[in-house]
Amino acid sequence: MAQVGAIAVLTRMFGWSPLPATAVGLGLAAVLNFFGHTAWTFGDHPVSDARALAGRYLRYQIANIVSLGANAAVTIAVVSLGNLPVEIANIAAVIACAVPNYLMMQKAFIDGLPTNRGTLL
Repeated sequence: MAQVGAIAVLTRMFGWSPLPATAVGLGLAAVLNFFGHTAWTFGDHPVSDARALAGRYLRYQIANIVSLGANAAVTIAVVSLGNLPVEIANIAAVIACAVPNYLMMQKAFIDGLPTNRGTLL
């Protein structure tokens, strides 16, 4: 998990507080997840050109705002209330946000898209 690794490095090696470290970790995970989803999850719904790919990326990032905010809020709440390490708190947040995030992405990117093979990504 790149997200948890980034959070661990930023907090333990560079002394960052949990909130900005979590934000950077979430941003890294969002970019990596987009390319993973493009290759596998959205594989049956490819885009035709670079402009369409850029549009999908923008829609994906907009949809991620709610999920990323919820993940950061849960992480900080668990750190503050549970006095747990930030890495454990973030894993709990990932679990708590997984189903709502999946449903949001399903609605935003898969429902109603045409299926096509043989185009760019």
